[in-house]
Amino acid sequence: MSIEPIRPVLVYVTPVMPAPTGGGRQMRAWQFLLHYAARYRITLVVADHRGPVPPAVQARVAECLLLQPARRPGALALRLYGRLPVALRARLWPGRPLVPRLAAMSRPAALRRALARADAVCVFRLYSLPLVQPLLPRHRPPPLWLDLDDWESRTLGRIAALARENGWHLAARDHRAQQRVAERWERRELPRADRVFVCSAADQTALAEAYPGVRPEVVPNRYCGAIAPALTPEAVDRRREGYRVLFVGSMGYLPNQDAVLWFARHVLPRAREALRRPLQFHIVGPGLPPWLRDELAGHCGVVCHGYAPDLGPHYRQADLVVCPVRAGGGTRIKILEAVARRRAVVTTTPGVEGLDFRAGEMAVVDGVAAFASATRALLSRPERRASLADRALQRLRRDYWLSPVGEGPARQRSTGTSMQHR
Repeated sequence: MSIEPIRPVLVYVTPVMPAPTGGGRQMRAWQFLLHYAARYRITLVVADHRGPVPPAVQARVAECLLLQPARRPGALALRLYGRLPVALRARLWPGRPLVPRLAAMSRPAALRRALARADAVCVFRLYSLPLVQPLLPRHRPPPLWLDLDDWESRTLGRIAALARENGWHLAARDHRAQQRVAERWERRELPRADRVFVCSAADQTALAEAYPGVRPEVVPNRYCGAIAPALTPEAVDRRREGYRVLFVGSMGYLPNQDAVLWFARHVLPRAREALRRPLQFHIVGPGLPPWLRDELAGHCGVVCHGYAPDLGPHYRQADLVVCPVRAGGGTRIKILEAVARRRAVVTTTPGVEGLDFRAGEMAVVDGVAAFASATRALLSRPERRASLADRALQRLRRDYWLSPVGEGPARQRSTGTSMQHR
C-alpha cells in the first residue's frame, strides 16, 4: 500500500472566486489554484462570494473559507467610509486600505487557525492584504507571497490620465487619489513580502527599478480553458448578411468604457467605409452603467448584451474580436481567450501589453485611422483572418496555455518562474 506524501499547507487568499472563464482576475486566480493544487494542501480564502463553491474549486482545495461582511461596529464604519468619494477618503485617512470593503470582511476563527498552521500564504492582489494581515502569527509567521498581477499605482495613474482626457474630471481625481494610496501601500508592503509575482517581464523590470530591493518574479498569465474546435466551412460561411465585431470585458472598468466609446464614436464609422455588408459592434460584459448604455444606443450598429454566462455563442458568431483599450495594466487574459476561440484580434498596443504576440499573429495598431483600416481589411479578407487566428493559436499553445486535465501537457513558459515553496 502506497502512502501519500504529506504536502505543505498553503493559504491562498483571493478577492474573487477562481474560475477558468469570466473576468481576468478570476482566470488568474484559477491559474494559480491549478498550479498549487498539485503541490500543496490548499486552504482557499475568498472575500464576499455569493453562492456555493463551484465543484471544480472544491475538488482542488482541502478547505474553503468564504468571508462575508462583518457585523462588528468597526466594520460598519469601514463600509460607510467606503461609500464616501475617493478623494475625500484619501484626505480623511491617508493610510487607508486600498479597498475598504475588503478590510470590513469577517475574520472567522477558522481563518486564524489556518494561518497558524500554514507553510506559506499567497495573497492575490495587493489590496487583499487586509483580509489576513492582522491575523498572521507574530512569532515565526509563514512566508508571505504577493501576486500583484497588476501594478496598482501605475495602472491607477494611467486611468486617471485617460479619464482626464475624456473630461471625466471626478473619475480622474478619484483615481489619482487611489494612486497615491496605492503607492504608500507598495512602499510599505512590497519589501516585507518574501516573494512578489507579476505577470510580465515589463512589469518586473519597471517595478524593480521603482522599488530597489524588491525582486519581482514573472508568472505570465495563461488561458486555462479548452481550445475551441476548428471551424467547418459551413460555420465560416454561416452569415452573409453582415459582419460582426466583438468586444468582451467588464463594463464597470473605466478603460473598457473608454474603449467601447472610442471604437463606437471614431473607429466604427470609418471601418464601415468600402465594406459591402453591414457592420455591427457587439459588446458583452457585466456592469454596463446606464449612462454608457444610453450613449452607445445613439450609435448605429452597436449592440450591448450585458453579462453572458456562456461566451461561446458570441465568439462563434463574431468575425473579428477587437481590444481598443487605451490604458490599463497587467496583461489581457481576454485576448488569450479570444485566441483560444480561434478568432483574429485587432488591438491597440496597451491592449496587448505584457503579451508577446508578433506581426502575423495579431493586428496591433494605434490611432483611429490605423485601427479602422485594420478592422476593415480583416473583415474583407477571411483568409487573412484565418491565418492570423491560426498563428496566434500556435503562440498560445506554446507560451500561454495551461491545459485542463485531459487536454494535453500543461507547459510552463520558459520566461516564467517556479511557484514552488522555497
